[in-house]
Amino acid sequence: IKANGPVYERWDRTLRAAAGLETRFESYSDWRPPFAGLNPAGSAATNPLLREGDNDFIGLSPNLNLSSDRMVYAGFAELLVPLFERKHGVPGVRSLELSLAGRYEKFSDFGDTLKPKYGLSWRPNSRVLVRGSYNESFRAPNLVQTNTSPLQRSVSGVSDPYRFDVTGNIFDGSRSRTVFRLGNDTLKPEEAENVTVGVVFEVPRVSGLTMSVDYWRLKQTDVIANVSATGQLRIDSDLLDAATQAQLRAGRPINQVVVQDGTTYLGNSKVRRAPVTPADLAIFAAYNATVPPSQQRAAVGQVVSVFDDYLNLAGRELEGVDVSLQYRLPRTRFGQFTLRGEGAWLARFQEQLERGAIVQDNLNENGISRWRANASVTWRRAEW
Repeated sequence: IKANGPVYERWDRTLRAAAGLETRFESYSDWRPPFAGLNPAGSAATNPLLREGDNDFIGLSPNLNLSSDRMVYAGFAELLVPLFERKHGVPGVRSLELSLAGRYEKFSDFGDTLKPKYGLSWRPNSRVLVRGSYNESFRAPNLVQTNTSPLQRSVSGVSDPYRFDVTGNIFDGSRSRTVFRLGNDTLKPEEAENVTVGVVFEVPRVSGLTMSVDYWRLKQTDVIANVSATGQLRIDSDLLDAATQAQLRAGRPINQVVVQDGTTYLGNSKVRRAPVTPADLAIFAAYNATVPPSQQRAAVGQVVSVFDDYLNLAGRELEGVDVSLQYRLPRTRFGQFTLRGEGAWLARFQEQLERGAIVQDNLNENGISRWRANASVTWRRAEW
């Protein structure tokens, strides 16, 4: 339900408002057909193409049937206040508008929240618009992110940096690995504050040419994310290196340093490894004989699987500038063409996994590039 229109007139100004209510039902299900069984133990001995404990379907991981749902109720309101307009005759002010808005949401599984938004726009003349806004946001975990049943996946391009630096073996390098993705029923909602300031400029003497530049800063807390299998193994490598160096500093020789045995594992608890074999011990010993103590590594087994669950990061801060250029060409008998180009410069992308932990700069990693751009052409003719 939505409504909008003028609500109040005073001092030669008309206040306009918009409000609405909405409700939605969200559901999630993941099921397997009843004939999708697992290959029993010993099946690989009779047919080498069968993988024990895996599914008969190609590209379909063996998973439990999952189902969940929730209700969401929301309401919003916005008030537009024209502080000054052209008719008021204020020098340097063609228009000055203030907008006030708020949104309320109630989740059947995550409580409720009320978040504001404030905006100010100023037109000194017909060709220039200066704008700024501040808003807060709230995002509850979705149904996949809170479902704790593990979903088995085969993820390609995942390397074991701790072992690969030692062995150089393709089985420790970038390859497909078994990853269990699972939700977290203790997740907290994600919250954020966003500030934007920008200007829109219509280029004089070139009809239809418009440019805009916007600076923005986003600060998020309790960010809902998964580290990724690659990220979990990077954390694993850092923890194993730290544990190895701690024992070396304590005076223990490298051949007596233990980071993995039958009961203890000093790496990332989300990584499951095979037991250390005599071959592993020999490979690590040969490597350690060629490097200084600061680069030596204690032996570990090969990666069997990785658990990549959802978690709340302590925080994330992003900062950047968006630029756009649009040129609406003159209308012709063939229709009207509009050229548009957009670019984004990311100045900061920092994350902190836990409060008090090191702030990581993730720019130019995992597909987070400093520059992004796109261009488009739109053609309109008559009603097309």
